[in-house]
Order: sequence, then C-alpha cells, then structure tokens
Amino acid sequence: MRMKHSRLGIATMLTIIASLMLLPTAPTSYAGNDCRPDQIQLLNQGAMPFGAKVVLAQTFIPNAPGHQVCQVKVIINKNMLGAGNLTLHLLRSNFAELDVPVTIPGGPIPMGTSVQAFNFGCNGAALAGNPFYGLKLESPGSPFGAYSWKGVGGNPYVQPGPAGRGWRNVKAGVGNWTSLAAWDYAFEVYTCD
Repeated sequence: MRMKHSRLGIATMLTIIASLMLLPTAPTSYAGNDCRPDQIQLLNQGAMPFGAKVVLAQTFIPNAPGHQVCQVKVIINKNMLGAGNLTLHLLRSNFAELDVPVTIPGGPIPMGTSVQAFNFGCNGAALAGNPFYGLKLESPGSPFGAYSWKGVGGNPYVQPGPAGRGWRNVKAGVGNWTSLAAWDYAFEVYTCD
C-alpha cells in the first residue's frame, strides 16, 4: 500500500512539473499591450470528455477586473484522429457570451495531451460588472469523446460560491449547467495591461 501511494505521489509531482513547463507564464505582447497571467490552475490528474453536444466550462474570478482577456491556455487530450475544431468562449456569470469566441482548427492539434492557446488580442470586452466569469470549451463538429479537458478533483482552485469550479452541459450549452463542484479544469487566463 505504501509503495502505491509513493508511486502516486511521484506521478503527481511529475505531472505538475510537466504542466509548469508546458504553460510558460512570460508576458506576451498584443498591439503594444502586455499580456500577463491573471488566473492559473495547472493540476491535471484526470480528464473530462467532450464533443458533439457535450460542452465544458470553468468559472473564475479575475485578479485584475476591468481588463480584457488576451489569451487563454487549456490542457486537453485529443482522443480521435478526425476530431474537429475547438472553440473557446468567454462567459458572463449567467453563462451568456461575453465576447466573440476563438476557434482553433482540429487538424493541427496533435493526438494525446497538448496545451492549446486561444488568442483574443486586447480589443474585446473587459472583465467588469460580473461577480465571476467562465471559459466554455466545445467541439460541436466532433463526436463525443473526441477531446478531453484535463483537470483534477479536490477543488484546488478555491473561489467563493459558483466561481472557481468545473461545469458540464449536455445540450450544446443551452439550458441548465451541471456544477462539478470539486472538479477544476487545467487553464490559464492572461489579461492585457
């Protein structure tokens, strides 16, 4: 039993180190603005499948309200060779769209685990006036299970109320969302200075 826990601890540590190497937090520049990390949750010992009508979301509270999101990074698994495009939406606290979504073509995404960056630039809607915000990840042109969003249970990204947790919807984002309470997806949100 002790050996099993030791292996799990080593695997967890290696996963965290690999995540830190995959998601560099150096500032990026967009149209003369610095793009700096605002929210980070990198733990990813598991994954939730999505595709077709199943969409996933992660809520967060920005450290710098009033700024625009310039980039979001997520850790995903591509599980099927013919998986379609990935689209990321910024959401208000009522899960309505905050800004124009960004889509990444599915073809160039490698099979297995990768970090995908969605670039919003610095010309979108500001994170202002809502108690929290969300990231909605979907691939409506893919079958269910074509992708998985990496994450972890145990609520490592602690935020008050409905902020700071994973969500799931099985009706293409329409209607009620199911809170995954203690589940958090692996993500980084960058905002413009």
